[in-house]
Amino acid sequence: MKIAWCITGAGQFLKESFEVFKAIKTEKLETELKVTIFISNAGLEVLRMYGIFDKLNAISNGDYMEEIFIEKEQGSSFPKTGRFSLKKYDAVVVSPATSNTVAKIAYGIADSLVTNVVSLAMKACIPVYIVPTDGTAGKVDSEIPYSIDRDKCRGCDDCEPEDRCEREAIYGSPIPQIDLLRCDGCGLCSELCPYDAISGGVVEIKAREIDIRNVELLREMEGISIIEHQNLKEKILSLDLYHNSMYKIPETHPRYESLMKREKLVEGIEAGITSKHGLIAHGRGEAFDYLIGERTLDSARRATEFAAALLLAAKKPVISVNGNVAALAAKEIVELSELINAPLEVNIFYRSEERVRKIKEHLEKQGARKVLGDKADAKTPGIEHARAMVDREGIYSADVVLAPLEDGDRCEALVDMGKKVITIDLNPLSRTSRHATVSIVDDVERALKNLISAVKAKKQKEGEGKSVSAWEGYNNKGNLREAIKEIIDRLKEKGLI
Repeated sequence: MKIAWCITGAGQFLKESFEVFKAIKTEKLETELKVTIFISNAGLEVLRMYGIFDKLNAISNGDYMEEIFIEKEQGSSFPKTGRFSLKKYDAVVVSPATSNTVAKIAYGIADSLVTNVVSLAMKACIPVYIVPTDGTAGKVDSEIPYSIDRDKCRGCDDCEPEDRCEREAIYGSPIPQIDLLRCDGCGLCSELCPYDAISGGVVEIKAREIDIRNVELLREMEGISIIEHQNLKEKILSLDLYHNSMYKIPETHPRYESLMKREKLVEGIEAGITSKHGLIAHGRGEAFDYLIGERTLDSARRATEFAAALLLAAKKPVISVNGNVAALAAKEIVELSELINAPLEVNIFYRSEERVRKIKEHLEKQGARKVLGDKADAKTPGIEHARAMVDREGIYSADVVLAPLEDGDRCEALVDMGKKVITIDLNPLSRTSRHATVSIVDDVERALKNLISAVKAKKQKEGEGKSVSAWEGYNNKGNLREAIKEIIDRLKEKGLI
């Protein structure tokens, strides 16, 4: 599910909205929910006043479809809102929505980032959910940012809150004031004042009749739903948008996992990580996964055990990462690199410095601590294309290279350099599989998860003083023959040959 959360310049319900989205991100797996945050100019100021802006990365970490867009950085045409015309989102949530934003939406005005988002979402038939600050008659309590109580303030000559405010938001004498446009809501001043003169607070406000009427106009608009702030979490968690949208793949689809892999690759292309040619390569591999039965063969499990032993015995292992691997299995590849203390190195066929940078940043956001590939200060002998370029401190000097989804000529060239090469390739007949030291004939995500488990098990045995099986004596050609036999046996069982 992909949600666009729009924040306007209201303090009322702001903290509640933040806590709701934070809780939802905790309750739903990262793969199930992605949140892009769109912030109006006034919203940015208020987020800082309440000390929330710096916490937003707990909800949107900066990855594709999880960015934070600020109005003043988006120009006058708000280009990122074009995503709504392309139906990239499942829903838009405006929470909190000021009376000003509500009025503009009610009368079709789209001259700000948030109102433009709503306008384009409605045109694309994307549901919009709005939490208005002034939607009900009567008086309500509203929280306000930090201020100085002039009755409690003693006008101290040495005002510690003023002296220690890193934002220099406290000024004036004898009774100082707080510049809310500088304040980031950290609360340090409140803790430091010995007279409890600095605090946030609650004020009683009453919605204007015109504000209530505008909210009623929104209720009547097709595609917009009004939500009470206390029901926001329940409403978002109840959205079963994967099943209700014709653009989403239902989990009941017999090939759901395979189709979701394709979605990851498409997202990788849009994020500049994967090349379009990677889709073709993936489709070729998928054909062999059908033959395998979309499962891990016994021969693949055997190869995985030897691969784990080889990686743990290596003096200088390196993991090669291309665009497809980054899009499909970044989390797994980063976890494995930590387990075996091996750097990652970006190496791509259709190389550009921008793509290398984007893949590196993507891996780092997943927790990678050492990602090589941007220096490209050495060359693999016997290779003419861009994949020949490697880092001297990485693949060039490695003794063992794990290269999932590798090209056959480069695999052969690395072996010719005297390196042990572990590959993950669904095609047991490929040049890559035939030239590698250890070939794991399996889907890259399945293989990496199994490899992580094998490494963990072997490390645990080592920690317990137990012997760990070595990789020597492994017959890669024999294991590939076994993989082919397993495929043939399955086809015979199915009555297909």
